[in-house]
Amino acid sequence: MAGPETTAVRLAVRLVRNGVLILAVSLAATVAVVVASFTAASLGVGGLDGLADNPALRALYGRPFDLSTAGGFTAWRIGQFLAVVAGLWAVMATTRVLRGEEEAGRWDLALSSPLDRGRMVGGHLAALGGGCVLAAIAAAVPLLADGEPTGGSLMFGAGLGLLALVFVGVGTITSQLFAQRRRAAGIGGLVLGALFAIRMAADASSSFGWLRWATPFGWVEEIRPFAGDRVLPLLLVAAAAVVLFAAGWSLAGRRDLGEGIVREEDTAVARPRLLRSPVGFAWRQRLVPLMGWGFGLLAFGFVIGGITSAFVDYISTNADVLEFLARHGFADLATAGGFVGTVYQVAAVVFSLFVVTSMHVAWEDERDGRLAATYAEPVTRSRWLGAQVATAVVAVIVIVVVCAVGVWAGTIAGGAALSIGDAFVGAANTLFVVALFLGIAVLLHGARPELGMAIAGGAVAASYLLTFLGPIADLPDWLLALSPIRHLALAPSEPVAWAAGLAMAGVGVVAGAIGFAGYARRDLR
Repeated sequence: MAGPETTAVRLAVRLVRNGVLILAVSLAATVAVVVASFTAASLGVGGLDGLADNPALRALYGRPFDLSTAGGFTAWRIGQFLAVVAGLWAVMATTRVLRGEEEAGRWDLALSSPLDRGRMVGGHLAALGGGCVLAAIAAAVPLLADGEPTGGSLMFGAGLGLLALVFVGVGTITSQLFAQRRRAAGIGGLVLGALFAIRMAADASSSFGWLRWATPFGWVEEIRPFAGDRVLPLLLVAAAAVVLFAAGWSLAGRRDLGEGIVREEDTAVARPRLLRSPVGFAWRQRLVPLMGWGFGLLAFGFVIGGITSAFVDYISTNADVLEFLARHGFADLATAGGFVGTVYQVAAVVFSLFVVTSMHVAWEDERDGRLAATYAEPVTRSRWLGAQVATAVVAVIVIVVVCAVGVWAGTIAGGAALSIGDAFVGAANTLFVVALFLGIAVLLHGARPELGMAIAGGAVAASYLLTFLGPIADLPDWLLALSPIRHLALAPSEPVAWAAGLAMAGVGVVAGAIGFAGYARRDLR
């Protein structure tokens, strides 16, 4: 018979296994595509080194250490991107299994057994740690399969896995500090964003290079896989994970079940405003997360706008790099409008993930039984779901506008020639793709809501890979055409592709209508 600790681990594995498998497959596929792209690129090392020395690219991708091999190129090209993905997964998964399950009341019965809270937390952390190990293996295997050096491949995978462990520790601490899972996840995400911003500032400027040692993203970069395989930064990441684990485990024993270390008042003045209608409730529910997304995208837009001039100036004066980009369909990067339009395509991924997660919140409310009292009132399902969708639409328009303001302000600060009208046109152009993915998310909410985040979110991630890595890896045109983002015009450097855009939005509307019909007929939960 399994002991209490083993039971806790098995429970946690069931909760996180789908997310871990999706993460592992995504990491392996991304690394494999980039390794293949190095073979297909055939750009001279001198030209590639010159491209990577640009401050704008260093801010986005980090500092390059060895671009003469597929492994070194891969570590530079996607190392920081995969670190962010792994960190976000770690924060979301940890707060779900530690705070979300407790908030929903599913820990009450488990903790009435001989399993105390410390062992419960320890068992869940063991399962999450196993997921981080699997992610590390998934990142290293494509490199090993391509014949890259074993040491560099293992260091690359270990860096990503240990960084994920660091953010498991961050999620563990926020789960003990705050009684609400959404707040714990939100604070964890803000910590991740701040640490990544520090790394960007350190890599973009030689004057602030020392800041790289103030963030785990900088430590992972300093591991330098395939270009030294440095052990000290790897040990720093591991030590940070151990310290955060120990702190979170200690905090778990210092609070009451269902409470957080940061205690909220037992009584408060009633604020029923916005609670008198489904739309008002949905808006109030998303207001705080919207502020976080808004500030983050404002900063993102300002940084992108600020580096536009430096990036374009370098590209337009380097014939080798310009020829390489033109060969793979990225010649527009040599103009301010083309660079901003390309970045907006990346932003379309972020906007789409926003609406997908917004619909996932609606599923969480249903899954955890918070809609039982609501449907006891004269509120129809169509009206409730309509409020959720309408709020998501308004919210995504707000963050699109905020991002455009940030880009425009950044280009002014950086000296690039981009009008405010062009900034808004490019940002609004992404809404066609957002409408498509919102419709898919609503369709899944009406049919299989428990799979909504995995399928719709996975489709968004696949679109990113096909759009930005597929051409470099010489994937066939029919496969690249499966990405909705590739059908967007590169606005503002190109006119908006109304036919393709309206077709995508139309598919999203039809999918959403089917989702409404399905939601009205299926059983709750």
